[in-house]
Amino acid sequence: MSQRAAENGNGFTAFCSRLRKEFIGAALLIGVSAGLLGMHALTGQTPPKAVRITLDPTATHQTITGWEYEDGIPGGPKSLHYPDFITDFNQYKESLYDTLYDLGLNRIRFDIGAGIESTEDYWPRYLAGQITYEDTYNHPIHVVSSDPDPNVINWNGFHFDALDWEIAHNLIPLKQRVEAGGEKFYISAAYGPFRTPPGYLHLRPPFYARFVLAVFLHMQKTFGFVPDTWEIANEPDNDTPWTGHATLMGQAMVATAAKLAENGFHPKFVVPSTESWDDAIPYFNQIIAVPGALPLISELSYHRYGGTPSTIPRIGKMGVQYGIATGMNECFFCTGPTLQEDLKIANTSSWEQFALDGVEIDAHNHVQVNSDGADFRQYFKYIRIGAVRIDANSSDSALDPVAFVNANGKYVVVIRAGWTPEVGQDFIVSDLPAGVYGISYTVVRANSRVDLPDYTVTDGTLKGHVPTAGVLTIYGKDGAAPKTPPIERATTTTAAH
Repeated sequence: MSQRAAENGNGFTAFCSRLRKEFIGAALLIGVSAGLLGMHALTGQTPPKAVRITLDPTATHQTITGWEYEDGIPGGPKSLHYPDFITDFNQYKESLYDTLYDLGLNRIRFDIGAGIESTEDYWPRYLAGQITYEDTYNHPIHVVSSDPDPNVINWNGFHFDALDWEIAHNLIPLKQRVEAGGEKFYISAAYGPFRTPPGYLHLRPPFYARFVLAVFLHMQKTFGFVPDTWEIANEPDNDTPWTGHATLMGQAMVATAAKLAENGFHPKFVVPSTESWDDAIPYFNQIIAVPGALPLISELSYHRYGGTPSTIPRIGKMGVQYGIATGMNECFFCTGPTLQEDLKIANTSSWEQFALDGVEIDAHNHVQVNSDGADFRQYFKYIRIGAVRIDANSSDSALDPVAFVNANGKYVVVIRAGWTPEVGQDFIVSDLPAGVYGISYTVVRANSRVDLPDYTVTDGTLKGHVPTAGVLTIYGKDGAAPKTPPIERATTTTAAH
């Protein structure tokens, strides 16, 4: 036995002892060494044949553009009035955004409500404690033109207070952390047409374009940045005035791109963001039939609220056909297996579980990562913006791998163990570049994580053991998993920003 193997073996013994104390009722015992370290030594049973996982870096697929969260007052009691909410929020906000950064989130999708252009503004009433946060949304939207000329912006007809609050409190805190860690923070704005009446103003492309320009000009002046992408309509198939009007979405996009370009803005566009993934392809086909629309699109987007399984690979193929990234940008209840499927079958470059559902705020204002968050972290933390998916194949479907090469050249292999024998399952990953690898593991439907001792690959192979259903991540070190950087903290007050 080599000196390194002996050291790993000793570390394994101590590791098993620690886990027995930490995980009550969970058979979470993992061995990783220069040779196979099987749990069968503890059970006396014969181990199954090792599953072989092979990588092919010559077979490349999508490039990751970000792991997304959606804005909105995070995790907190939205039914509270502002003075009560902000007292709670100030207690957990720094811990919350440290946690989100540690999860690996680096992209936001924030709502731009049509009601910004309106004679009614509910936000001051919320700040005054007269209504709750939820009340600001539970009313019809009456979009009123700020000026009869679509080429004129009457700023008195726009109300940005609520948007500014969301940007200051929900976007900027994570943006600061991601950028301090040396990465780009990706901003995607989503136009929200809900609760608007049929035939309202923004269904006319020149007025829609003016609205978007007003948002860009305001954000640039107020914050010094604008969205990277603009989502034409959130869930146009979900009983909104845009339902059945995909062609109009394409026309609005072309008009908006021209208006923004005249003013020095050149974002890309995200469409169609349908509630049902079955609607994504029909809407997309109608949108790109509009002259000039296709070159403006950076992402074919869909939500996971219904559809047939056979559509998911069709979305992936359509993205490849047109050279456009795909993105799953909303789902309340999706879990790790759905993320795995979207990455491998739909070739998604971005992915979002709705809002901040991977974390929870308890009654004492403590931030906790729930089981979904622990699962997603196995991907988000280590697979970074610019990572390219490569082929990863398994000799046994019980261990399902997905592999990426980060922009810094470091490999990441995520292995989902949906089922293992009682004695666990040995595995061998081959075709890894030589170097030092970190290994992290979490149990399915639990919020615990174990980081194993580093493993040095010299011959292209890494051998290990999965003891039970869970997610194991192998990641090249030296930059593959950024550490939380120290940054200056801003103090939240009860004043609107």
